[in-house]
Amino acid sequence: MKKITVLLTLTMTALLFGACQSVPKNIPADLTPSQLLQRGQDAFAEGNYAGAKAYFNTVIQRYGTDAKVYVEARYELGHTYLKQKDYKKAKVIFLEIIETFDNNPQAVYIIPAKYKKLSEIQLEEIEKNPQAASATASIK
Repeated sequence: MKKITVLLTLTMTALLFGACQSVPKNIPADLTPSQLLQRGQDAFAEGNYAGAKAYFNTVIQRYGTDAKVYVEARYELGHTYLKQKDYKKAKVIFLEIIETFDNNPQAVYIIPAKYKKLSEIQLEEIEKNPQAASATASIK
C-alpha cells in the first residue's frame, strides 16, 4: 500500500510539473510583438521555458523582418537556453547578436545597443563556466 501511495504521489507530481511546462497552443494572431515578448518573459519568470521559447519563436516568425524586434526576441531566446544550460544554442544566439552589430555599424541606430552588451556579458559567463566552455568549445 505504501508503494502505491508513493507511486501515485510521484505520478501526480510529474503531471503537475508537466503542466507548468506547457507550450501555448494557438497563440492569438493579433498579439503585437511587445505582447508576445511580455508573455514569453512571464512564462520564463514562471519557469515555463518551453512556453517562453514558443512565444519568442513566434515573435521571430511573425515579426522577424523588424531588426529591433528580431534581436530582442533572439536575445530572450538565448537567455532561455542559457537558463536551461543549453550552452551551445545560447552561445550561437549571443554570437549572432554581436555579429549583427559588428557587421552593420548602422545597427546601433535601429537596435538598442544593450543587446550587444548583454550578449557579451552572457558569453563571458559561458566562458567562465567549465561545463559550458567544454560544451561550446567548437563554436566560434
